Amino acid sequence: TLEDGRVLRSTAVVMAIGLYYYANRPDEYNDMPAELVSHSFDYADYSCFAGKQIALIGGGQSAVEYAALIHESGASSVHLITRRPIHWLDRDRADERTLLEQIKAPNSGIAPGWKNWVLEYMPYVFYRFPQARKDRYIRNNYNAAASEWLRDRVIGKAALHEGKREEAIHPA
Repeated sequence: TLEDGRVLRSTAVVMAIGLYYYANRPDEYNDMPAELVSHSFDYADYSCFAGKQIALIGGGQSAVEYAALIHESGASSVHLITRRPIHWLDRDRADERTLLEQIKAPNSGIAPGWKNWVLEYMPYVFYRFPQARKDRYIRNNYNAAASEWLRDRVIGKAALHEGKREEAIHPA
């Protein structure tokens, strides 16, 4: 029964509650004040960053996308710090691929390719692997990357510090 009184019947319920429990908060930031160091998950509205200088740490889709959103919310400057150069994905061509391309690397929700297709359509094959093997597989096959559609929203708008690592962080 929904809040407005409507009743729905379903054979399954899928809860899309977000990735809160996967927010990585490195220990070296624990002593910093919450108003100075936070996780992107903590925000639904980025207007609180208007007029501020912001440094983001991370080089994957989320970090690059948040850099764009924070810049677009009026931050005075946005710095994106990444350990490795940003891996920009190619433009999505899912609807343009030839039959031969789709046979060699079938479309899947993750990205084209048989490995991705198996993960999407046969997830319990992967599920039954020992955790160490799953971790090794993910580490060897999936690197942080950013979608091509973010390039124009970030390049030239945020300062990119690629191949860098923060050495120390201190409140100003």
